[in-house]
Amino acid sequence: MASQVTTLEKYFGFSSAQSGFLLSCNDIGYLLTTLIASFFARKVHIPRSLSISTIFYGISGIACSLAFFLSPEYISARTKDSTADDERQYFSKNISNLENISPVLGGKAQLCHELSYTEDQNNDPCAAISKIAIISGISILGPVLGFGLGGVFSSIYVTLEEVNLTIRDPRWIGAWWLGFIVFGVSAVVFSLPLCCFPRRLKPKRKEKPKKIIVESKLKGSSKEFFGSLKRLFKNPLYILHVLAVCFALFLVSSILTFTPKYLETQFGLPTIFANFLFGGVTVASAGLGTILGGGIVTFFKLSPFACIKLILTVNSLIILAPITGFFLGCSTPQIVGFPRSTDNEYSVLAMSVTDNHTLGCIGECHCDDKDYFPVCGSDGRTYFSPCHAGCLNSEGRIYTNCSCIGTNGTAIPGQCETTCTMLWPYMMMSLFGGFVSTLSVIPGIIFTLRAVEDRDKAMAVGLSSFLQTLIGWMPGPVIGGRIIDSCCLFWRSSCHGDGACAFYSNEDYRFKRHIVDAVLRVVIVVIYVIVTILSKRKDNWSTEDTENEHDNSEEEVKKSFLEKHNGMKMTKQSV
Repeated sequence: MASQVTTLEKYFGFSSAQSGFLLSCNDIGYLLTTLIASFFARKVHIPRSLSISTIFYGISGIACSLAFFLSPEYISARTKDSTADDERQYFSKNISNLENISPVLGGKAQLCHELSYTEDQNNDPCAAISKIAIISGISILGPVLGFGLGGVFSSIYVTLEEVNLTIRDPRWIGAWWLGFIVFGVSAVVFSLPLCCFPRRLKPKRKEKPKKIIVESKLKGSSKEFFGSLKRLFKNPLYILHVLAVCFALFLVSSILTFTPKYLETQFGLPTIFANFLFGGVTVASAGLGTILGGGIVTFFKLSPFACIKLILTVNSLIILAPITGFFLGCSTPQIVGFPRSTDNEYSVLAMSVTDNHTLGCIGECHCDDKDYFPVCGSDGRTYFSPCHAGCLNSEGRIYTNCSCIGTNGTAIPGQCETTCTMLWPYMMMSLFGGFVSTLSVIPGIIFTLRAVEDRDKAMAVGLSSFLQTLIGWMPGPVIGGRIIDSCCLFWRSSCHGDGACAFYSNEDYRFKRHIVDAVLRVVIVVIYVIVTILSKRKDNWSTEDTENEHDNSEEEVKKSFLEKHNGMKMTKQSV
């Protein structure tokens, strides 16, 4: 859905806060299921549980596409919207709100099961870390495919018909609903093989089944459930680390989720190119960073304390990204005929007010200041609408006889392409940020599992996911959307009030986006400084490694006993 934010806003007339709420709805079901799922993670048949939840997720995704089939076809700018059409769009808007609550009831309660299953099937901690790194890397690379296909769907018109419009035309609406069907069906199909996986891939060591049986009996009671929660909340290392991750995910959900929209607004890119760039650069680099982070932990056999030092170093370094972002952007586009908010006069952004011909021409046309339909004039300037350009005729996609542009002036739909050259420097900064920041993902997971008692590991993953959703994923999109809305200079109007924002202040958007990013990253670093200090004092890390060390010590005791016994035997024989 994140790849179709601007399309949904145009289609339904959403504000960014409303589209952010839609994204937050995806996590409501997760909050209802994650703690219960984590509590029973080692008591259920995990492959079958994953299969059922994935099927439900796929069906819910398909249901989300119903918002398109229950809504009217997109009304182009050449046809005036009626009150009935507004009512039907309003109905579809509420339908999509409800439908987006359901996907995660089955879909997102999978993380705790995946980690538990992976760790349970590997007696070697290094092997478990490697596989967790691969799973996490693939899960991040998944959005690369999502944004890539999102770009493809954005290049297809919403009704799947051939239309005489280009992707830069303000009337263009991509086939946002197609992705829900494609990924929904794919989820159902690929979930079926999961049913065939066994409960356990490998036989355990002899000591392990006894421990699991005991754990199962203990965890069967609500007393143990709340006891596990109490132990976790009293663990300062665990809670502080989870809090820092919550802030990091708040950044992801409030800032990075809207990155395609930011690229469209800041650099004037069509939705298709914004999705391709974000998926191919930022998200792909994040996937590679995650896998490499797991490789570092495995190769150097990092201890929990070494993991937290790596996390602190990475988060300190990444502060450079938002600071650099302040200076990598474009100025607000020049819109000739842009109306003032205080009076009926016309404002020409970044343009000399001595151009009396243009101002006088616009005034004589008596244009509707609410009818925003930008066109690029043959003089290289963007006009508020064909009327503001003084255009009298149209031939296909070209407006002609535009008197306010000049003699034989013409115009085409859409803003003029920007001459700003900051796009690629900004993408290089995003590449750096995405890669470096995710180096700490696997060390963070390992630290979470090692900072708690063995009996609380499954619950630790579940509680961590619950808090991350409650503090990070859920409020982030709504707050991020409100920040974006505060940068809006012109709102489209509808029968129900303001619709989608049509024009933003680039300078305001750029400043607010990166100031939030920078401040929260500083807070994260401060938290990890405290965690590092506390970790240095901790001796009793509860890890699989300590179990191995305990097993090795038992073997050494047995070996010593046998040697001593054999020695005594030989002494008796010699006597």
